[in-house]
Amino acid sequence: MEINYKTVATTTIPVILKGINVNFSAEYENNVPGIVTFSCDGHFVDESSQRSDYLNFSGSYDCENRSFPAINGGPVSPAFLTLLEQPIMEFYNTINER
Repeated sequence: MEINYKTVATTTIPVILKGINVNFSAEYENNVPGIVTFSCDGHFVDESSQRSDYLNFSGSYDCENRSFPAINGGPVSPAFLTLLEQPIMEFYNTINER
């Protein structure tokens, strides 16, 4: 039997981004993870249209290629995804520094 041990990093308190609760996590074996997973839940107000949308989705972000390989649930606001990249990279860089 082979056992793989992994390190898991998670946010203990959700990041609040434009009214949306966002949680981050990453799992890795030896090196810094390339993928950060996230879950989002709350009301997002698009400032340009003043429209409020309820968002409830999760996904993953590839920090090396700066892309979203997977997004589950919906609806997903493209404007919110753009805002989400900075806190994801901050989470990733914090892991990278340790």
